[in-house]
Amino acid sequence: MKFFLLLSLALSATALAAEEARVEDILSSIRKSHPEILAAESESTAARKKADGSSLVYPDPEIMFMRGTGSGRDLMFFPNQDVQNSQIREAEVRVSQGIPFPGKLTLEARATRARSSLMDARLNLEGNRISAEYLALFARLIKLKKEILLLTEYETTLGGLEYLVFKNYREGRGLAAEGKLVTAEKLSTAETIQGMKAERAELLENLKYYSPVMASDASFESFMEALTARVNGQTLEAGSIEKLPEVAYASSMIEIKESEKKRSYLNHAPDLAFFGGYKTRNTEGSFTALSRGREKMGLVGLTVRVPVWSFFGNQKISDALDDENRSAVLSKDALVSKLRNRIQGLKGRIAITGERLHTHTHQISPISAQSSEAAVNAYRSGRGSTETVMVALDRNFKHRIDELAVRLELHSLLIEAGSALNQLSLVGESK
Repeated sequence: MKFFLLLSLALSATALAAEEARVEDILSSIRKSHPEILAAESESTAARKKADGSSLVYPDPEIMFMRGTGSGRDLMFFPNQDVQNSQIREAEVRVSQGIPFPGKLTLEARATRARSSLMDARLNLEGNRISAEYLALFARLIKLKKEILLLTEYETTLGGLEYLVFKNYREGRGLAAEGKLVTAEKLSTAETIQGMKAERAELLENLKYYSPVMASDASFESFMEALTARVNGQTLEAGSIEKLPEVAYASSMIEIKESEKKRSYLNHAPDLAFFGGYKTRNTEGSFTALSRGREKMGLVGLTVRVPVWSFFGNQKISDALDDENRSAVLSKDALVSKLRNRIQGLKGRIAITGERLHTHTHQISPISAQSSEAAVNAYRSGRGSTETVMVALDRNFKHRIDELAVRLELHSLLIEAGSALNQLSLVGESK
């Protein structure tokens, strides 16, 4: 029976491990299948197709067909008499092709390509945002799981202390109130654990929105170590900062505004259209032998659109686009400065928070654990008080919770910096 129980536990552990994946693989899957990213990818693909076809866009030719009939006067033999049955029939076919002023189509294609780059940058931003949301949730889940383990350990310790306090009370040492105080603390801890388990279940459900597969805790820790190295190794030189998604988005917006501004200037220039056609004219009078005629004529010509009345409106539009372009340039400069300062600030906080975590892990938590253990041993030997043990246990628990909070803070800073530096999807790849 014991053998089958162990075998069942081993199979369960194997199945659980099989369902867990590396964080890097989950992030890759998210970027390929998450609905919000797929929506942004569809917009990016559509913009790219428009950009590919923008060089082929040219004004469509226009075909005009005209046919008319009417009556005329025949004055060949009867100057003072109308010839009522004179008929005139005309037909004309004309084909025209517009020729925009040089540069208009080029600027339109340039603006379309810039919109494609804009959508690509937006896709990258969406990927970083979704990845950062997933990682932030997973970091909270790990902290919560460790807090539940700590609280469960704390509850168990309080249960042992409760037994000792009531044992001493029954032997005539101590007060019953001390035992009730420990019992109340144990019940409060159990209630807190229940609330944390409910929060853990909520986090697990939220994580399913991003991926049905759960990553392992060890994989997350490895991912954060690799992300730390990438964030610390990323420089903020002019060339590298221009490649960041936020800056690339702003640069594409500038290119769009510049193209629109230059094109608005070209709206002051005339547009041409060449046309060619064929025209026939048939005339049939009362005296068919003398008043019947047929004319044929080939047509070729040039029309010019002169922007006379639209000049003033175009000038106002050009001025407005000039202001928009200036605004886009200033916004990008502000963004680069803000992003540079933000990343530098994050790196500084990451370094300090790492030092704080090291202090908690190697100094505060070990000393607190030793103090708590010493207080419990002293109480068991009859040399300590219940109050001293409670304070020591509470401080030990608080210090270890503080360590988890600092670790979560470090993870949050790394995720934010990794998203800003476009590194979340690059962890695991060679630099």
